[in-house]
Amino acid sequence: MNKLINFLFYILIVNIIVSFLLIVDINSDNGNIEESSILEAISSNDNYNLIVQILKDTHKEDFIKYIDYMQLEIHKTIENDPNNFTAFTITLPQNKCFIAFYKKNKDATYSFDCIVDNLEKVDDFYFYKDFLVIEQNLENKDNYLNHKKFIEIFYKDKFTYESKLKKDLYIELENFESDNKNTLSATMDFLDDIPPKILYVCTTSNSNSDLPKEISKELYIWDDSLNQFIINKNNNLIK
Repeated sequence: MNKLINFLFYILIVNIIVSFLLIVDINSDNGNIEESSILEAISSNDNYNLIVQILKDTHKEDFIKYIDYMQLEIHKTIENDPNNFTAFTITLPQNKCFIAFYKKNKDATYSFDCIVDNLEKVDDFYFYKDFLVIEQNLENKDNYLNHKKFIEIFYKDKFTYESKLKKDLYIELENFESDNKNTLSATMDFLDDIPPKILYVCTTSNSNSDLPKEISKELYIWDDSLNQFIINKNNNLIK
C-alpha cells in the first residue's frame, strides 16, 4: 500500500514540474525583442528568430512553418509618427501582409504594441495626426484589371488598427470589346484642420481621346461621435 502511495505521490510531483515548465515556456514566447536581434537582421539578413518572435507576439504561430516564404521589412523611423514606433512589415504567402508595431523600452528592448492586419501588398505607410495611412497594391485578380493601387486609413482601437476609409489611387481596366483602356487616377490631400479633413480628387479617363476626362472631388471630415470619416455634403467647403 505504501509503495502505491509513494508511486502516486511521485506521479503528482512530476505533473507539477511539467506544468510549471510549460508555463515558463509559454511566458517566454511573449518576450521582448532585443535591439541586437534587429541590428543582426538588418546587417546579416538573418531574420528567422526575429520573425518567429513577431509571429508569436501577433498570435500567428501557425504561420511559423511558412517562414521560408515570408519577407520582412524593418522600419526604424516612420513619417509623422507621434508614437516613436519601430514597425515590422511581414509579407505572407500570396502577398498578404500585416504590420506589427513595437515601442522601445528603457532597457533597449522592444515590446509589442499593436497590429494592422489583412493587408494587400504594402507600398508605403505613414501617419496623419493620429491616423495610420497605408498605400497598398492589389494583385491582378481578373483579366480586366491590369493594376490597382489604393489607400486605406486606420484608427487605433486598443491593440489593433481599424480601417476607417479606403479609396482608390490608381486603377487600369482593359475593355477588350472596344480595345480601350479606362484609367482612374486620384490624389488624397491631408488637411491640417480640426477636425481632421481629407480631400480626395479623382480623374477618370479613357484611351479614346474623343471621350472627355471626368474630375470629381470629395471632402471627408472626421466625426468623433461616430468614430468615422463622413463625406461632406457642403460643396462650398471644397475649393
